[in-house]
Amino acid sequence: MLLKLKIILWIFQLAAFIAASITWNKYKNTTQRYFLFFLGFVLIVEFLGYNIPKIYGIKSQFVYNIFTVISFYFYLYWFNSILNKKLIIKVFAVAFSISIVISIFFEDFMGALWRVPLTTGTFLVLVCSGIFYYNLLNSNDIFRYQKSQKFWIVTGLLIFYIAFLPIQLFQPYLKVSSLSYGIPLTVLNILMYGLIATSFLCLKKD
Repeated sequence: MLLKLKIILWIFQLAAFIAASITWNKYKNTTQRYFLFFLGFVLIVEFLGYNIPKIYGIKSQFVYNIFTVISFYFYLYWFNSILNKKLIIKVFAVAFSISIVISIFFEDFMGALWRVPLTTGTFLVLVCSGIFYYNLLNSNDIFRYQKSQKFWIVTGLLIFYIAFLPIQLFQPYLKVSSLSYGIPLTVLNILMYGLIATSFLCLKKD
């Protein structure tokens, strides 16, 4: 069951990368230009995360810990480029950096998912998403949101992380390899990457 969902997730992630690739010329000069490379990085992480345990017989949590660090820094960098809240984003980046330092000293990098950066990053992305929606609702862009790359990307992030937060908080009571953890997390990822793919496809219609 979980493997089937994983395959579906990989299809959505690959679809998002392909959509980002074929529409590159339409957004290469925008604040979303680095998403193509980020989505390529996502595919590499998924490949390593799935195959390292099978090939080397070791846990792959360290791969996802690296992904956590890079992905949240990437999201903060992107929000910094689209929101008029530079000081707040810088404070968020410092807070996230502190959470990483805490995990370096108090959490297992190789054998367990880092909870402190995950939880901190989740809260920060939710706050940034809220600021984005507040700005959107108070601008004329609200009338053409369907063609907004930013809208679809932020919506994907918001849906994922607002539902991921309770899963993350209960992570100590769930096995990462269990269906109770894997199924909802995989479904949420499918939704997020589906909406990210939509952000590129809406450009193709222009």
